[in-house]
Amino acid sequence: MPTYRKDRQALANLAYLAALSGPDMHVWISDCSGDPEKRDFLDGLQRSHPFVRLLSRKQRVPLYPDVAAAMNQMGSYAYVSICADDDYVSLAYLEDSIAFLEKDEASVCSFGNYLLWINGSVRWEAWEVADSSPVVRLQRCFGLESWNRLFFAVFRRNALQAWINFCNGHPLIGAFFDAIHFCSLLVQGHVRYQRKGFYLWTGENWETNESNYDSKTRYYRDVGLPSVFAVFHDLHFAVEGINFFIGEHCPISDLDTRLKCAQTVWSGCMSTFREKVKLQENLYAELMAASPLAVDALRFLVQKESCDDRQILVAFEAILARFSEPLAKTYGAHFRESLARAKVT
Repeated sequence: MPTYRKDRQALANLAYLAALSGPDMHVWISDCSGDPEKRDFLDGLQRSHPFVRLLSRKQRVPLYPDVAAAMNQMGSYAYVSICADDDYVSLAYLEDSIAFLEKDEASVCSFGNYLLWINGSVRWEAWEVADSSPVVRLQRCFGLESWNRLFFAVFRRNALQAWINFCNGHPLIGAFFDAIHFCSLLVQGHVRYQRKGFYLWTGENWETNESNYDSKTRYYRDVGLPSVFAVFHDLHFAVEGINFFIGEHCPISDLDTRLKCAQTVWSGCMSTFREKVKLQENLYAELMAASPLAVDALRFLVQKESCDDRQILVAFEAILARFSEPLAKTYGAHFRESLARAKVT
């Protein structure tokens, strides 16, 4: 459980999960609140529950770097599950999902009933995909509204390694990096639904478009970019899809399959980004005005239908340099090295 909050609900959820721990189910709590009182509370949980493990950081860490770093400590486990500190997961959700995975070697993750509490109403979601083709699985399920639909499932630990490796050392981990997590799982195997237990996702922090946008701006501020860079969010993830599927950490070796998966992410993200540029042409023009190179890069990317051109990385780097030249250089170098190390057939 990644956690930084200290409100009553978060502390109650932490205590509840700690009480579920035992010899066959360890509970890891990764706290980045930097709060001494919360640390005392967590130390108390650990004393009362010997199968609770604590990871502590002195200051807040964004969600995805926190989860990836915590997962690096859990390589010996066969199955893992993530729970947010303001959500709730039932024991049956965990136990029956693990039992399902034990019986089905082709599945990479399993979940029970996924309940979403949003704006005072509860929506139930349950789905699975078992097509034999990784490209078809991705094409069927990838969408901008579905990025974190698997982030709170029960996973085979080894199936998460590609995503963890992609996050390690990444210079620009943005909001909703569960997009890569989602895509990586889908192309590795089947996603299954079992009928017992539930995960309750609470949407109090995401009730409006403004709060959703604020979450994006926070991630970009964490890496030293201005909040306004969030308007490039969909473009950013279109590029990240290419970086993942063409780079060294992709779990697929076949080049043609890699390219088709990258194209699926690129097409889905860019169709939305193009519409946003059309609706806010003046905003994008103002943001790019100080850099003719960035203007040309944005024009190239908006018109680019195919993801098979390495100029995409160069163009995104030019846009990124408009806001931070050091980050743009680090980002470009990181992924050129990743592309060079990729092993494909």
